Amino acid sequence: MSRVPLLAVLLAATLAVAGCGHRAAAEPADPLPDARVVLDAMAASGLPLTHLATTTADTDPNAVLGTAGAYVSRAAADVPQGDPNAVAQCVQRGLVIEVWATDHEVTDRVASLDMALMLGELPVEHHFRPDDKRILVRLTGKVPDSEAERYDEVVANLDGGPSRA
Repeated sequence: MSRVPLLAVLLAATLAVAGCGHRAAAEPADPLPDARVVLDAMAASGLPLTHLATTTADTDPNAVLGTAGAYVSRAAADVPQGDPNAVAQCVQRGLVIEVWATDHEVTDRVASLDMALMLGELPVEHHFRPDDKRILVRLTGKVPDSEAERYDEVVANLDGGPSRA
């Protein structure tokens, strides 16, 4: 056998084994939850939520919705203990739901919030995470722990899992 056909055979075998250009279709990732759907489910559970709103790029008080490394979906509501004079759709008014692309991003977000809380840069707030760890529920710290437990239960029952972040 001459060198050229042998090289052609080896190249063809290498490409066949490597699967060059023929990747198996990746399994689709779980679709991202929608923050408003989560908020509506929480409201349907009987929690005292008012002024339910879906955050858009124009109404995001943090001005980061949809930017790289930020939440991809956000919704907010007021609670009776919240500050009605606070900026619309901020956690001080009540409750905020953030949906992130990955659970690691939420873990980083919680760590960042916890650090800001520890340094006194943010008012106290409660954090809850359902089984889908891409979701973060933030509740104003003006809700006493005894009442925050009800929110915790609702978040845990969104999909049957633990929720305290």
